[in-house]
Amino acid sequence: MTASSEHLNILLATMALDVGGAETHVVTLAKALARRGHRVEVASAGGRLVPQLARAGIPHHVVPLSSRAPWALGRAILGLTRLLRQRPFDVVHAHARIPAWVADHALRRVGVSQGGRFGGRFCPLVTTYHGPYAAGWFWRRFTRWGDAVIVVSEHIREHVVDRLKADPQKVPITIIPNGIDLDDFAAQSSASQADDLDLAPDAPVVLHVSRLSEAIDTALALIGSAPVLYARHPGLTLLIAGTGTRFETVRRAAEEVNRRLGRGVVRMLGARFDIPALQRRAWLTVAVGRAALEAMAAERPVIISGTNGYGGILAEDRLEQFEAQSFTAYGFGRPITPETMLPDLERLLTDANLRQSLGRWGAEVVSARYSVDRIAERVEAVYRRALEASARQPAS
Repeated sequence: MTASSEHLNILLATMALDVGGAETHVVTLAKALARRGHRVEVASAGGRLVPQLARAGIPHHVVPLSSRAPWALGRAILGLTRLLRQRPFDVVHAHARIPAWVADHALRRVGVSQGGRFGGRFCPLVTTYHGPYAAGWFWRRFTRWGDAVIVVSEHIREHVVDRLKADPQKVPITIIPNGIDLDDFAAQSSASQADDLDLAPDAPVVLHVSRLSEAIDTALALIGSAPVLYARHPGLTLLIAGTGTRFETVRRAAEEVNRRLGRGVVRMLGARFDIPALQRRAWLTVAVGRAALEAMAAERPVIISGTNGYGGILAEDRLEQFEAQSFTAYGFGRPITPETMLPDLERLLTDANLRQSLGRWGAEVVSARYSVDRIAERVEAVYRRALEASARQPAS
């Protein structure tokens, strides 16, 4: 298959398919590329999102891409090499550093280096970097760029160039944000879900969606603000969706506040796969990254708080600032405390007109800039440029 052919055989390689922004993006992108007529397959260590691929008819291959242990890396190279020899892929698209490193080694084992080919076919490696990775000397040697690099924001582009030493003169770097499947967040598709929450229809709800690993300051600050908010807004419920290595720390803080209030104001939901329904039920969402975009898609106002500090209410006058930092407050965030959050939480809980106007504006932004169908088209263009550049190289 040549770069000018209509459809491509694409392998997406990612660490795992459990709950998380990058993982959700891979599944969403795979489905969008398949809708465009491409043959898409996914390789990962597996996880709770794999059934979504199965329902879309997208094959998944278990390859241990989530571990840096030497024996796991060796098994991953062998597994991916075997897959590449079995399938006529036109493009391998690796998400994150370990899959990129493994994919580069596997492609070399089947006779493909950058710009190379095997079996008479060109097969470029495209890499996506979703966040700022460790950038010491060892990690730079462990990093692979492939034939084209995608980064999700200007902040990440600066990181891979300045800290990880990617050379834009040698490998093209394209900024393409993660995409949102708008159909998932349409009111008619999500309004009847999340019935297990048993919330009163008019009860005020604040939602926080996050991986509860290293960065739990936002969850703890929201829990700390719950007594004040509940006193002002009887019936308030704070939902915290997500799991991670520090889930128990957050759960204990929630239980202590609930004990003091004599009511389950804070509810720990753990891993959830009905995020669109949760977003629709909430009055507002406190999040960063993809979770912030999902709230916007659901027509809900967003407070940016999480990785890299507290950013405040997401509104039109600060959109470009937040976009450049992947919808975090990197470089300008304030400390995350209940006192920092309370004025913005109170403002949104009190002003229904503001919530509605910000919700409508956010949905328009996501539709115009972050629809996964638009994103998939841009990713496909990167694939085709990489194929064309590879075809101009002499056979290796």
